[in-house]
Amino acid sequence: MVTFLRRPLNIIISAFSIATACVFPNVANATTFFGEDISAGQSFVPGGNAEMTELDFLSQLSGVSTESFESFSSGQIGPLNLTFSGSLGNINATLEGSNFVLTGSFSGVFPTDGTNSWVANGPFSIDFGTTEIAAFGFYLTDVEADPGLELTLDLVSGGQKVVTIPSTVPAPNGALSYFGIIDADNPFTKVTFSNATPSDGFGFDELTVGEVSQVRTAPEPSTLLGLGTLTLVGGTLLRRKRKA
Repeated sequence: MVTFLRRPLNIIISAFSIATACVFPNVANATTFFGEDISAGQSFVPGGNAEMTELDFLSQLSGVSTESFESFSSGQIGPLNLTFSGSLGNINATLEGSNFVLTGSFSGVFPTDGTNSWVANGPFSIDFGTTEIAAFGFYLTDVEADPGLELTLDLVSGGQKVVTIPSTVPAPNGALSYFGIIDADNPFTKVTFSNATPSDGFGFDELTVGEVSQVRTAPEPSTLLGLGTLTLVGGTLLRRKRKA
């Protein structure tokens, strides 16, 4: 367990080790995706609930790219300049906060692809400038915080929306989860992560974002068991080959 800066937070949802895609009451007109492998033991779980949820999230998008922090140096602190594939060119974003890039594993935090991940030891934000984002998904590792984590979305239409991230509380050291949100009706330009009181550090990896035009369809609420079923798009398996 990595103990870091304490921050206040409220959470209203707790979930167990299943993969789900559903509309939560505090996210009107949005579809959220969540899958958790609480027994991951500080390693990626191929075909587990988290990966099945990522596949379901990615199946709703086209032409997107994923940031795995492999181009950054170990120990590098923010701000980090991130670049994603957009519908008409690159999507540029800035990640900033009191956090750093970690190479390898440390006390429950571990990379889900390659060797690097972003370690959060306090709030951090990702600002997309004037680009309107409709899809936002990522892996989390070692989330043991009680009550949990939340996102604050800066909406294009004005104001903010708070999104709670489900998790088993308390989760064991080295747990793995994936969370995503798609809301083509209410795009946003900035996301801020907040962690709970009491809280410890957690890992953040494989961030995928998409614009409204990159959302394939308006996804219907569904529930996945994440057991022996892979998400297909046009008969093509969406599983990416992970970096060694």
